[in-house]
Amino acid sequence: MTKGRRATQVVRRGGLLVIASMVLVSLAMEVAAGDSDPGIEAQQGMDRLASLAGEWQVTGTMLDLEGTAVKIRSEAKIERSLDGASLEERSSYLLPPHAVEFFCIRSWDSFRSRYRMACIDSLSGLLDIYDGVFVDDRLVMTNLSTGTYAETDGTRMYGRQTVEEISNDSFLVTWEFSLDSGSTWQRYGQLQYRRQGSMPTHQPAN
Repeated sequence: MTKGRRATQVVRRGGLLVIASMVLVSLAMEVAAGDSDPGIEAQQGMDRLASLAGEWQVTGTMLDLEGTAVKIRSEAKIERSLDGASLEERSSYLLPPHAVEFFCIRSWDSFRSRYRMACIDSLSGLLDIYDGVFVDDRLVMTNLSTGTYAETDGTRMYGRQTVEEISNDSFLVTWEFSLDSGSTWQRYGQLQYRRQGSMPTHQPAN
């Protein structure tokens, strides 16, 4: 068999696998949803975080790589995307001597009834995955079960993010780390978000 024919077969098989995967996802959505629509449920789950959308002034403190508290003053933009099924956040801040770019996307997993968050920054390059739920009025998410912890010399460092004091004009984000698999947590950052300008209009999912 020539290399060209082998390549063609690989492409065809790959295409079939993609199609099969799409069919399986569709079937899973139908089975899990029953009379409901997972897309609508995802949007409804995100409606609780609708007030996070907008442009924000961000102030607070973060620990640098040496463990020194550094004052943060920056701006962030959070936008609803994918027909309201997700929130995308972009910001930048100075953590001397580094200028750090930060990107985060939040969504609602309607199959498991949990929020999910994926974050990456230009300093670590790690795509960190968190999941969690609301505890009273606080959204608490960790990477304890996602396997995306940082590791140095055999020591695993897990992360936790708490979003609280959520209102139309402000909210508070606390970042913590754990070196003992979540038994204890230590704060390494706390950021206050204050709205700049008006709140974007939003049509809740039906």
